[in-house]
Amino acid sequence: MTNEEKSVQTTFNDFLGKELGNTEEPGVRVRLEGGRSELEEKYLRDCKKRLSQHTVKGHKCCLRAFRKFLGKPVEKATKLDVREYLNDLKSGERARSTIAHKLAAIRAFFSYIQEYHQVDAPDLSGIRVKDYPKSRWEGKGRVALKRLDIIKILEAVKPLRDTLIIALLYLTGLRADELAKIKVEDIDTERRIIGVVGKGDKPRKVTYLSLLDGPLQHWIDHERKSYVSSEKSPYLFLSKHGDRLNPNSIRRIVDDAAERAGIQEVMGKRADGGKIHKANPHAFRRSFATHGAEFGIPLDDIS
Repeated sequence: MTNEEKSVQTTFNDFLGKELGNTEEPGVRVRLEGGRSELEEKYLRDCKKRLSQHTVKGHKCCLRAFRKFLGKPVEKATKLDVREYLNDLKSGERARSTIAHKLAAIRAFFSYIQEYHQVDAPDLSGIRVKDYPKSRWEGKGRVALKRLDIIKILEAVKPLRDTLIIALLYLTGLRADELAKIKVEDIDTERRIIGVVGKGDKPRKVTYLSLLDGPLQHWIDHERKSYVSSEKSPYLFLSKHGDRLNPNSIRRIVDDAAERAGIQEVMGKRADGGKIHKANPHAFRRSFATHGAEFGIPLDDIS
């Protein structure tokens, strides 16, 4: 393993192992805090005095997402607003456990402002999580990976190419086929934006964090050039033969790394009888949706 590859792994592992307060980028905190009302600020300060940092992060992210949906302060929400928000989450196939988590955070905030600030809040007793059926993927092994498992996978990866592939899957929420189609010219390194071709050949843009700056630039400027046909191919990631990596190749890279890390296992079966492994490209996408808010990563591109 080269010094650059070791540096990449150390950077990612340090990043994943830290708390959000030590990993926010300049400007991200502004986005997270922007729009909070005075009551929401007081509530979060109260949470910090009695809850763990991890729990406070969860409340902060849940309230931010609800506020964004509402387009107004959370304390101005009605019971119908809450119902429509949960319905929206369900229509996006969010897990029932996620819906329960969001509802619990909203209830806790309403309880606080009602008891300690004498602010009227809607009665949510009639809204029950069990009214929302499980998503089609729940109970079929399609779950988010634990951060410790992701660290182990990154530690098991050797080539810089594979490390970047796994890092991009996790830190951007890209699908395997989207990642495979990325061209060098699609990357705006100054603004940290990647143009991708999504489902239905629809173009979209995703952002990436500054910790990818060095490794990504090193790959483009140096290591990628050691691959056959790199000068002729426009694609970011190539096979050892110089061809564009396809989604199946990316799945094998993830599977091999998870096997070496000792965390791979069969979690369920697909409709065609094929195995669903614990670590697969889509599991990183779900992990991005689950962990991303903790890192200050915008989740608007998840669809």
